[in-house]
Amino acid sequence: MIVLAVVVVLGAVYMMRGRGSAPAAPDSSACVNQVLRSGSQGDCVKNAQALINLMQTNKLIEACPFTGGKQLALNGQFDADTEAQAKVIQAWVNCYNEEERLSERLNGQGVIDADTWTSLCTYGYTFPKRTNQGPADILQAGLAAGQAAGCR
Repeated sequence: MIVLAVVVVLGAVYMMRGRGSAPAAPDSSACVNQVLRSGSQGDCVKNAQALINLMQTNKLIEACPFTGGKQLALNGQFDADTEAQAKVIQAWVNCYNEEERLSERLNGQGVIDADTWTSLCTYGYTFPKRTNQGPADILQAGLAAGQAAGCR
């Protein structure tokens, strides 16, 4: 079961990075094309918060726990809590990539940049959408946020 989940996730990462098909024309106004950091606010922050919440509830891989993870208020404010949880997500992705012997590493600074958006879209949108995993309310909010943010 875990092997299947890893295969699905790796396939999603492969496709999201454009290796499996021709890349779609980017929408420059999409959240996934914005950098979010402390002080940012608005719908893109709210979308990132919902994706972070969904990632943390899915227990994606036991070897890399979400140390310090907690649910965020979907308030659209990139505050200290959002920055801290972005760091938790980045640490998880870096752990996962190390476990899978992948070279990619996220910045770990709590800034949501293009690479962090890719991970949020993969593990907080694409994977839950395919597996329908997560608490119903958090799953629904995360999937809506992923679509609104421009996740593919």
